[in-house]
Amino acid sequence: MKNKASFDDGTVQDIRVAELVKKYNIETIFYWPVKPELVNEPAGRISLSTEQMKLLAKKFEIGSHTISHPLLTRIPLEQAKVEIEQSKLILEEIFEQDINSFSYPRGYSNPAIQEAVVEAGYLSARSTLVGYVHESENPFFEQTAVHVACDRKEYAGLNWFDYGIKLFEIAQNIPNSVFHIFGHSWEIDQNHQWEKFEEFLKAIS
Repeated sequence: MKNKASFDDGTVQDIRVAELVKKYNIETIFYWPVKPELVNEPAGRISLSTEQMKLLAKKFEIGSHTISHPLLTRIPLEQAKVEIEQSKLILEEIFEQDINSFSYPRGYSNPAIQEAVVEAGYLSARSTLVGYVHESENPFFEQTAVHVACDRKEYAGLNWFDYGIKLFEIAQNIPNSVFHIFGHSWEIDQNHQWEKFEEFLKAIS
């Protein structure tokens, strides 16, 4: 079984997440918009500074979360292509690493958007679907196991922690399973889930 994690939006709490995933040796990608302030500041969240991002980028893979975090299926396709293509180029220049992975803002995707991601030169893209522990059939619409620190209707009445542990136990008995957790560091903070988050990382590490 392979464990992996990814976190979106680029808020300052990513620093704390980075410390914890390093502690428990969880392979992690941080998906950042080129302009994280456009999604974070209207919600009262503090974005990472460019310098903070550069420090994290020396230790972690960085993926694109577009330029300005639009819902890609709700804007003209040509505009979506600019968000997808240009964010890759800009992030590569800022962080001096290949940007091979993409995350759809809030999971909004369709075949045309996925094709644009392929054409832009990415190697994979992640959705926000949960409940999956098999390797994704479509690398440009990767599913995940659990959305950490967030209770969702897909959890069938369980809280995120109990759902995740139950799914992890199932994944352990599946050959070549992939246990991919995702989330937002600001959600962990907002929902007061830091202790549970670390307990969860310890359990799956």
